Amino acid sequence: MISIEDESYVISPPTELNIHTVEDFVENLKNELVEDKDIILNLADISEIDSAGFQVLVALKNEALKRSVSLKINDMSPEVYEIITLYGVHTFIENNK
Repeated sequence: MISIEDESYVISPPTELNIHTVEDFVENLKNELVEDKDIILNLADISEIDSAGFQVLVALKNEALKRSVSLKINDMSPEVYEIITLYGVHTFIENNK
C-alpha cells in the first residue's frame, strides 16, 4: 500500500516480503513512485522477509539516493531488523523510530 502524507510517500509493504511477493510489490512501486518525494517505510507488519525482500529495501534506498530524497523507516518488525543486521546495513537504512 502506498499513500502520500505531508509530501512524502508512505509505503507499507505486504506482510510477507519474499520471492513470491516482491514482483507485484516492485511493479506497484514503479507505477506509484513517479515524483521525487521523500519515502517513509512502515515495516512493522512484515512477518517474513527473505533476500529478495531485502534487495527491494536496498533498491528503494538506492532509488532515494538517486532522486536526492530521504528514505526513513517509521517502524520495523523484529524480522526486518534481523535481516538488515545480518547483512550489516542497519546503518545504511536510516531508522526513524
